[in-house]
Amino acid sequence: MAKELGVDIAQIQGTGPDGTITSEDVQAAANAKRGAAAAAAVVPTAAHEPLSQLARLMAERTTQSWTSVPHFFLVQSVDAGALIDAQKKLSQGSAVGTTPTITDLLIKVLARVLEKHPRMNASWVGDGVRLNPEINISVAMAVKDGVVGAVIPIANKQPIAALSVLRRELTERARAGRLRPADISGGTFTLSNLGMYKVGAFTAIITPPQCAILAVGAIADAVVPVDGKPGIRPMMTMTLSSDHRVVDGARAAEFLGELAGAIREPEKWL
Repeated sequence: MAKELGVDIAQIQGTGPDGTITSEDVQAAANAKRGAAAAAAVVPTAAHEPLSQLARLMAERTTQSWTSVPHFFLVQSVDAGALIDAQKKLSQGSAVGTTPTITDLLIKVLARVLEKHPRMNASWVGDGVRLNPEINISVAMAVKDGVVGAVIPIANKQPIAALSVLRRELTERARAGRLRPADISGGTFTLSNLGMYKVGAFTAIITPPQCAILAVGAIADAVVPVDGKPGIRPMMTMTLSSDHRVVDGARAAEFLGELAGAIREPEKWL
């Protein structure tokens, strides 16, 4: 019976007198075998999505950064009302395609503040710190298979109109998958702005050998103290991720504080 039902009799525990294997034991073993086979047949096969070369590279680099770079994070909210006003003012009379966005203004202000904080623009080079002679802002841009950092070279010296045009060109090339190696090389500090996705705040992973990345959330109305009374102001949350091998908490805090001050008075820096 065991042979006919395809059951290995050596694997059956008998329930008859003195452990005798009965026909019921054989039938039970056969039923259990069929049940296991049926269960295995209905288990869905896990889907496997192969990664593109860009996605694999991103996975490797972010894993390496997160596991090897000693990150620490500082968070600060800032009144972005003056930044909005500056963007509207600059938009008046701007030629088509040159109207600066909030991101453009942030790039410019960030680059100018970095002039006063060269250590935040430095790189970890394995056995020490390299102070980069240029301020090249890498802007995180979403593409089909992940995120790339398109670089605005010498952003601190670029006129805001030219900076805006270049940032738009890089965005278009990124979306079309036509970024050139030069477009993503030489970044010294990264800006990641997810405000357009209505994200309130987030933390970002540093792109080595850079020592910092600034994550910017959406500008949203919030109740805050205004001249000692509750008021509604457009607030923006910034999260600074820093490499503790290059900068300490005090240096990073001074930089973030001055950046917040510049955003509150952007025209002095633009």
